[in-house]
Amino acid sequence: MFFSLTFIIFAQILRIYFNRNNCSHSCLNKLYIDMFLRFAFIFLFFLSGYFVYSQRAGLPIDEAERTIKATDLLYYEDENAKLDIKDIIKLPPKSFVQGEGEVFNLGNKRSAIWVQLSLQKNTEEKLLLEILNPFLDNFEFYYADESGQILVSSYGNKRNFQERTYQLTNFVLDLPFENRGQTKTFYIKLYGELPMALPMRVSTWPVLTERTHVRDVAMGLYFGIMLAIALYNLFLLFATRDIVYVYYVIYAVSLSTFYGLLKGYSFEFLWGDSPILNNYVPSMVAIINIAIFFFMRNFLNMQTLFKKTDKVCLAYSGLNALLFMANAVFGETNVSVPVSQLFSVLGALLMLGVGIYAMLQNLRTARFFVLAWSVFLLGIIVFVLGVVAVLPLNHFTENVTLYASALETILLSLALADRINLLKEAESTAQKAALEQKVENEKLVREQNAILEQKVADATQQLAFANQSLLLSNQELGALNEELMTTFETVQTQNDLIKDRSVELENVNHELNTVLETVQLQKNVIEQTNVKMLDSIRYAQTIQNATLPTEAQMQSLLHNCFALYKPKDIVSGDFYWLTEHRNLVFLVAADCTGHGVPAAFLSLVGSFVLDRVIKFEEIIEANRILERVDVLIRQHLNQNTRSNADSIDMALCVLDYQPEGCRIQYSGAHFPMHHYQASTDQIVKIKPTSRSIGGRMSKLNHSFESQVFEMKKGDAFYLVSDGIIDQNNADNEKLGSARLHSLLHKVARLTAHEQKQLLTKQLADFQNGAEQRDDQLLLGVRIV
Repeated sequence: MFFSLTFIIFAQILRIYFNRNNCSHSCLNKLYIDMFLRFAFIFLFFLSGYFVYSQRAGLPIDEAERTIKATDLLYYEDENAKLDIKDIIKLPPKSFVQGEGEVFNLGNKRSAIWVQLSLQKNTEEKLLLEILNPFLDNFEFYYADESGQILVSSYGNKRNFQERTYQLTNFVLDLPFENRGQTKTFYIKLYGELPMALPMRVSTWPVLTERTHVRDVAMGLYFGIMLAIALYNLFLLFATRDIVYVYYVIYAVSLSTFYGLLKGYSFEFLWGDSPILNNYVPSMVAIINIAIFFFMRNFLNMQTLFKKTDKVCLAYSGLNALLFMANAVFGETNVSVPVSQLFSVLGALLMLGVGIYAMLQNLRTARFFVLAWSVFLLGIIVFVLGVVAVLPLNHFTENVTLYASALETILLSLALADRINLLKEAESTAQKAALEQKVENEKLVREQNAILEQKVADATQQLAFANQSLLLSNQELGALNEELMTTFETVQTQNDLIKDRSVELENVNHELNTVLETVQLQKNVIEQTNVKMLDSIRYAQTIQNATLPTEAQMQSLLHNCFALYKPKDIVSGDFYWLTEHRNLVFLVAADCTGHGVPAAFLSLVGSFVLDRVIKFEEIIEANRILERVDVLIRQHLNQNTRSNADSIDMALCVLDYQPEGCRIQYSGAHFPMHHYQASTDQIVKIKPTSRSIGGRMSKLNHSFESQVFEMKKGDAFYLVSDGIIDQNNADNEKLGSARLHSLLHKVARLTAHEQKQLLTKQLADFQNGAEQRDDQLLLGVRIV
């Protein structure tokens, strides 16, 4: 720019000089000079614009990761959305406004927003720009190539997920720097109907993938909690037949799907080929609001206790139904998104108010309800204020509703459990009151009988006295007879009262017997269901035990070995496998995803696949066996076409016994081996390959590696699952790798039988009555 201004000033001075010296130059020469100056002015104007675009001082990138703050950006709001990149580059610098705060967020806008970002690359590694908002409608990324030509790439949720360069939930863009020290200016055009938030981070590929893995694990934990809560309440629905669980299950499933949609997981795994479904976020919000309001109606018994408030809740549900139908029919989000945000806040306030009112009416079930909705309301308010740019958009405001919803669903589950206890207490109180009424009635009957006997005795005495006085006075006899009649009438009245009380008592007894019969029937159903489930699981245990090697088979092939095998439940996701083929012994220890029945089924699939690979396909190299088992597990579980992410951690040892010892080939999938060397009296942990068998595919999956060891007589090796390492004691302190290493070193010189006895005792002493957390497996083999 300085060069351009200098050149123009010099040209103007030259022009004035020519004007003052008319005698030396013709008019034609002056005309040529004027045309040249004007052409130079226009050329230098555009040239200066280009330098503004390409040579702007850039934000230095000196490390593997850097967060782009809003203050690092300049933006221009195109209210009519008619400008293109050439128009934007020509704008004077003062047309752009610097962003404010930590995260660039303008909320809901109808305009097109042009964001300018200048970066200077000070590292040798390839740089990537990650946009941390997976829910952007449309945006375009502009940059200049080596020749200076402006290129553009289009992204957004209006396009199929498979069109993205990197198949990740967040948008990841290549930053096309040619060399280190280069500065480039990039432009991003934002337009659409959803909030325009642009949190960004520049990082290298290893850092990005590591952070993405951590985020996926955290979201997987959230979805696991929500799924567990939904399944638990679905089980309660089948057990109790209470419709309140129907609404709660719908609420939990739709809420987790909604957050999966906000974080990009629903689009990635459920409808990546149908981006139009991303327009129906307000419909999902309407379903969530309707489900939780009907849950509240039944949970707080509003139809009976709060009839006026119940009508308000029904009207609110009707508005959400209209929102659902409008969004489902038209699919427009520019109006329905702000309306859904407003409905969410108003609905949370309404439910919190109803809960507080119910709690003030001494309704015990409202306590957990108010606590849960206080937490969730606060999360919704913080989230919406972040979306509309009232609060700064950061990690907390982006994910606050996730934390709040998980805590809210847990608290509502506790509220349902408390409701069950309250119903039991009410039933017990009714039974107690009925028994007390029965005792009271019996006491009343006894009192009336005593009064009757006393009156009869008095009447008899008076009659005797009257008989004695009969001769004295007939008048007294008549009076006595009249008094006797009155007494009998009183007795008759008392008898009628006793009969009425007896009828009431019989009705109470009948109602009590009906309640007792209902309770007994429900108890029988639950007991029968539990018996059937336990019988099925025990039969599954028989089948699983049949696939495990016997003690005789292990001693025959391994000579001096032991297996410490403790399932958490009746059946286990940990298993071990042993066979001999072509004069080699193949020993496997494995840990399947989870525990219980699902993990046990996966262990059976693992045993079947090992049989096929070694005995029928005759693959004997350890790493090739694991590679082939990985392929077959993915085929059997259809993991290439479904979202099944179950996996197996496995350690495989191929033993070739020789006169002087044993040659062992080891390969591990997230499952290490501990090698005891008798000559040095040391235990060395052999690290496995950082990859599981099956599960979600990753672009960073490494090939399985094999390691070969020449073990002498007296050496030993151990295969230990993480269920032992992660086991806690009564003080919630884990066993850990260091304690395990010490225990193995302590027993390594003993016989296999002695090792098993001592390790079993040491682990039980450490656990000290604490609940077993996971399946446990420890295999030990000593070379003899």
